[in-house]
Amino acid sequence: MSDIEIYRIRTRMLVYAIETGIISYIRPLVEMSDGEFEGLMFGEILQQFSKIKTQKHEDDIRQQLKNMSDVIELASIRNACSHTVREFHIYYWYRAAAFAIDPRFRLLGIKEPSESIACVESGQISDPPEEWLEKIKIPEIANNLPDDEQFERTGLIGRNKEIDSVINDIKGGRNNTIALVGPGGVGKTSLAVEIARKLKDKYLNRSNLDAIVYLTLKKEYLTVDGIKRKTQEEIFNNIEQYFLGELSELYQIPDVSFETMKDFLEKDNLLIILDNLEDLIVEDIQAYEGFIEKLPATWKVLITSRISIDGAKNVPISALSDGAIRELARKYYAVVSGKEFDDATLEKISNSCSGNPLALKLVIDRFNLGHSIEDSKSIALNEILNFSFGSLINTLGIEQKKVLESIFIADSASKHLISELTKLSSDNIAEVISRLQKTSLIERQQNEFGEVYKISSAVRDLLASSPLSYELRTEYATLYSQLRLKESAKKIEDRISINYFEPKTPQEFENKFQQVSRIWSKHFKSTKRMEMPESVRRQISNFDVMLTNSETEFKKYSDYHRTRAYSRSLLHDITGALDYAKKAYDLAPDSLPAAYTLA
Repeated sequence: MSDIEIYRIRTRMLVYAIETGIISYIRPLVEMSDGEFEGLMFGEILQQFSKIKTQKHEDDIRQQLKNMSDVIELASIRNACSHTVREFHIYYWYRAAAFAIDPRFRLLGIKEPSESIACVESGQISDPPEEWLEKIKIPEIANNLPDDEQFERTGLIGRNKEIDSVINDIKGGRNNTIALVGPGGVGKTSLAVEIARKLKDKYLNRSNLDAIVYLTLKKEYLTVDGIKRKTQEEIFNNIEQYFLGELSELYQIPDVSFETMKDFLEKDNLLIILDNLEDLIVEDIQAYEGFIEKLPATWKVLITSRISIDGAKNVPISALSDGAIRELARKYYAVVSGKEFDDATLEKISNSCSGNPLALKLVIDRFNLGHSIEDSKSIALNEILNFSFGSLINTLGIEQKKVLESIFIADSASKHLISELTKLSSDNIAEVISRLQKTSLIERQQNEFGEVYKISSAVRDLLASSPLSYELRTEYATLYSQLRLKESAKKIEDRISINYFEPKTPQEFENKFQQVSRIWSKHFKSTKRMEMPESVRRQISNFDVMLTNSETEFKKYSDYHRTRAYSRSLLHDITGALDYAKKAYDLAPDSLPAAYTLA
């Protein structure tokens, strides 16, 4: 038995003792039938514990203990340790233990918690009765949440930070619309459902919601047998009618209009979950916007989408951490196979999926069917790519395809380069880039030249084998090669220019002697007699004297000798000019200007 399971049993035993002790204390003091009392949930028992009236000092102690149970989230611990698929943390045990040994229980004559601690410390641990374990249902608000989420088999792993943050936003954030945004398979739906499940439990999160309405717009599922598409009858195209149907069933009222339903429920606080919204956004954004505009201002909306949503607080959902993906791999393999991974296999499997939970499960499913890890990884990742981005790519217009293919060819492209390749106007490119940035298809980056755009690494693999357009890719590859050749030629031309100075040459030297090369370019003609004004000849002589006097300071630089070659040429000392040109080249044999001067 693993350490985590041992701690789970210890915690169950301890919470059971706390609950039993509190029930024994309050049972004689409440006016309830046995049936009513048996029907109380744990949160309600704690409420009764704090509300009954005896003596002033005991009333204060009970209220203090109730407040402490809220602080440590005892009701949540009770739920987590009793439910085998709920995520359990070892610190739950320490919280429950700290509560159980609180001396205020002894002051009230409640002995069960401390006696249970003593049993655990002596190694006597046992599970509570089966009926107690089964009695974990907490009063819920009305909801239509699905019962068959994938994470039910393992518990949702590695998302505590996101869960807490989004719950806080729903309970008190400024923006009523929150969107969980990320690629397919990263776990957006599971995260949204877990957030909703926590909010529907009245005693766990003390939310003021009256109902949760879950609407899935998902059209495809990815299974071990590939991508499965829903039948036409299973796909809901009219979001308003879909919502009204679910709400009518939830509240058990006959079919009514949207306005009538809104008036009827306007004072209720609803959370609406729109799962897999991206298809509707791409196909009919007006339908989504019209639906949102009709909702009362107090209602909350939680969205999952592969593209960012305008007007919403977009929360990026990234890949799972290395530790979380290993824990998920370990748990999921144990569920589907009844076995445990050895350390080496666990490491290979965990490293095969880039932190994507769905990809990991597909790899494990195939591995469990007898395929090698390499084959399982190759097939699963290819299917994940098509599942995550295939439907999104299929909705792209011609201008979006042009921009994506141009970025693919260039690897990283500025808006100017995209315009050069696609021949689209700057306004068109700005609009297309703005829309693509809301998806997970491209990324914006900054380099030394400014803002550039790249294809996301996962999408790049998909586009590499499946171009959006062979014709566009061929055309842009040719154009890009020509642009690169022109750019390269320009750089070479700049570097062989007689006005060029190497970067390591001191700026002081360049400032003093840059005129020499310019005069040489203007007056030196190798096949003709040089005609130069006397004033220029004197200027060259002065430069040559200055160069001689500066030899000690600058002789280690190739540009010094190259400049002396120019001055000696202008003074008709061709032998001296050749000697200096050779020295310049010897000091910098890789320098194009030095080679050009010698030539």
